[in-house]
Amino acid sequence: MVATTILMKMGRLRWIWVTLLPMAWLVVITMTASYQKIFHSNPRIGFLAYANAWLRKSRPEKFPPRKLPKRSASFSTSASMPRSPPFSPP
Repeated sequence: MVATTILMKMGRLRWIWVTLLPMAWLVVITMTASYQKIFHSNPRIGFLAYANAWLRKSRPEKFPPRKLPKRSASFSTSASMPRSPPFSPP
């Protein structure tokens, strides 16, 4: 950002892409990672999933386990994807 401002003040607008391209890449990567960190469904990764798992474990009478709908065998991906170990909050 500082280098971009310096290039602008020097009147070298032709070279601004040299600083803006890496900066745009970092913004995209950082925003993607932050979105995944907040909203990922795995409690080991996502903040909201961890909070939900922690609440369910700390107050099981208030938050019963969810019953997920059954999937048909034709849409199952369990054979191609490795299973993650069970989660237990500290």
